[in-house]
Amino acid sequence: MSPLDAHAKVSSFSTDLCGGEESVFEVTGSGAYRCIRVSDKCSIKVADKRECTITTWSGADCRGSHSTLPDGSLNCHSVLHASVEIKC
Repeated sequence: MSPLDAHAKVSSFSTDLCGGEESVFEVTGSGAYRCIRVSDKCSIKVADKRECTITTWSGADCRGSHSTLPDGSLNCHSVLHASVEIKC
């Protein structure tokens, strides 16, 4: 697999069932990293994930309690979060 094959695309939603206001985040490339501050987000859904880890955090700046999304899951995850961390 090429280093550029590492990729993640996630959507963060304002309701707990992946509805309402949506924010989309995307990261590409091995070694890529983003910590995205969000507000009033209650659920998250992965559209694509290859060689990356996606974690939601209770606090801004990727701090506090966290939940790492399981590999292979493209389902909606109901989790209140203030930031999203993507590491490839």
